[in-house]
Amino acid sequence: MSAYSIADADRLPRGWAHRLGQLLATVVLGLGGLLLWAQQAAATTCNIYWTGATSTNWTTASNWSLTDGGPSAGRLPTASEFACMSTAPVRDDIVLTSSRSIAGVDFATPSGATLTLSGANLTVGTTTNGSYSSAIRGLTTNGNTFGGIAAVTLSGINS
Repeated sequence: MSAYSIADADRLPRGWAHRLGQLLATVVLGLGGLLLWAQQAAATTCNIYWTGATSTNWTTASNWSLTDGGPSAGRLPTASEFACMSTAPVRDDIVLTSSRSIAGVDFATPSGATLTLSGANLTVGTTTNGSYSSAIRGLTTNGNTFGGIAAVTLSGINS
């Protein structure tokens, strides 16, 4: 078997130059897709913000905004979103009463922020919906499950 370089494309056996070009294009496109995926996986931009405008209940849509301190999003965070605490929430305590999944959270500030699991489980990060490094200032589990594949920094835990 002979070794060929790209410069020797005219000496390749019939059809091989075309196949080599296809292979190189596939590798380059594949690497481009991999790099794009890595950039998306590394992003931790807030998609939705907790404002606590109406109550402390996670499942009340009017407690969430698409902008920091903005009007109601009219919906709950989806499993593929990164949720953040607003910089000036009306209420900084969040009570989860229905099990949910989310790709990531940043509830580290303000200093009094607490997430309480009340008869519900929270999954932070899944292989299907994404996983982002997360932070929670205060967490009360009440014997419920807090899990997932995301790296989560907890700075206060109550059982």
